[in-house]
Amino acid sequence: MDKIKLLLLFLLPVFLAAQEPQSSKSAGKAGQALLQKPFSVIIDPGHGGRDGGAVGNKGTLEKNVVFELATMLAKALVDDPDRAFRAVLTRAEDKFVALEDRITFANQAEGDIFMSIHANASESKNDNGFEVYYNSLVTDDALTNIAKRENTGISEKKDPQPTDSMFILWELAQNEFQKESMDFADIIQAEVETAVSAKAENGKKILMRNRGVKQAGFAVLRGVRMPAILVETSYLSNEADENNFKNPEFKDKMVRGFLEAIKKLAAKMDKRRDENK
Repeated sequence: MDKIKLLLLFLLPVFLAAQEPQSSKSAGKAGQALLQKPFSVIIDPGHGGRDGGAVGNKGTLEKNVVFELATMLAKALVDDPDRAFRAVLTRAEDKFVALEDRITFANQAEGDIFMSIHANASESKNDNGFEVYYNSLVTDDALTNIAKRENTGISEKKDPQPTDSMFILWELAQNEFQKESMDFADIIQAEVETAVSAKAENGKKILMRNRGVKQAGFAVLRGVRMPAILVETSYLSNEADENNFKNPEFKDKMVRGFLEAIKKLAAKMDKRRDENK
């Protein structure tokens, strides 16, 4: 418990309260956004600190690129003029945070949705592209290996590993939100493809393969009590994908895709909640 309290104290400044929308759009729309309860988004930048994650051939570190995307998304959410958002990061800097602590923090922050951001790697330099996952117990060897790699940071070495019974309880907790997690994954996949593939002013397009929506047993998704997805933004082991992360336009477009997807999901969840009142 002391460890969790310390973690919360450390991460408290990361809470980004929904701000008054700054927009040239109508005052009526801005006023409507202010009347809404802020939609709370927990953003989880993968890895951090001594856990660098995947490493590109040119030295690009997963922990750095995903943190940049996470902070860009947090700012885009709280600056959005159409909807009141609250954005919360599970780590505020380049520091190791165990996966079970991320789960505990996300639940105590009472998020509406959870989004873990990562970058992929493969032994094959030809593997490339963007893919989105929601939680499931799967048997596909390739997907299991990806989950194993991302699950390596689950605990500090001095801490006991989560038991099988804990994983079962986490699984049950996430099953409640399976349908909304699937919806979230589908919307993210579609919006990112639309945003990234849009032509720039110079007429050029950024090339990124859409690898679709998949299921895998990521530990960080299992225990959160809200719709949850994990995005593998690109393959750092692929030269073209790694180069994309050096392109500001690529990062801007990807974050735009994230934002539009979250706005659509928020509207969908708002409507569902209103119907259930």
